[in-house]
Amino acid sequence: MKQRSDPPAQAPTTPTGVVVQDHQTISGIIQNEIEGPVFVIKGRVKNASQVVVQHVRVTGRLFDRWGFFKQETVTGGTGLSEPELKQLDAATIQRRLSVRGQNYTGELSIPPGHEIPFLIVFFQLPEDLNQLDRFTVEIADSPDPDLKGG
Repeated sequence: MKQRSDPPAQAPTTPTGVVVQDHQTISGIIQNEIEGPVFVIKGRVKNASQVVVQHVRVTGRLFDRWGFFKQETVTGGTGLSEPELKQLDAATIQRRLSVRGQNYTGELSIPPGHEIPFLIVFFQLPEDLNQLDRFTVEIADSPDPDLKGG
């Protein structure tokens, strides 16, 4: 299993100029006490535009040796600690990573030139973890930039 995604020649950019910082994307397996092994991708997204963007969604796709296995989409700026990843159930983890600004105190706006973290967690992995082959990460959507600048 590749521990890093294969960096493209140039990071993909959305129409709003948000890019995944591939050189900062790492992955691995964590043992969750309730769900068993989970595959985790951590990384950062950068706003390469000239305006503030908000509520950026990031999609991770996991592939096994036969092709596409599953995908998850999360909100950039959300995250969990390693103890939380090990102890919380799947529903709680997924809810906390897909928040869209409600009761969330993290950074959901990205000023021009700034970055925010993302965390993607895959559950229900194959029994033989050696079947996992690679992953990809891309911007799922980024609402129109805040043209007021904040």
